[in-house]
Amino acid sequence: MLGAARLWETSPRPAAVARLLGAGRALVLAEVLVPSTTSALSARLGLAPATVSQHLGVLRDAGLVAARRSGREVHYRQTELATSLLEAAGESSALQEGQ
Repeated sequence: MLGAARLWETSPRPAAVARLLGAGRALVLAEVLVPSTTSALSARLGLAPATVSQHLGVLRDAGLVAARRSGREVHYRQTELATSLLEAAGESSALQEGQ
């Protein structure tokens, strides 16, 4: 599972991407480096599930996150486009290193 070793790390808010997407969406995008459900993201980020769901919907529509159903759960993860965006902003190494 991609990013499984990083489950307990907190992701920094990607600054340049936050200016583009907004702080909340950038934070959600950074957190889905590790595939996660809406409720797991909500708990980790301290955001309401409805807020996380709205951010995920916008990010999914933009092609930055992908959803995969597993039974009754839906797991969201970054797409290659999101990785490229974070790399172009010079922030992927900080995300990968947990800085």
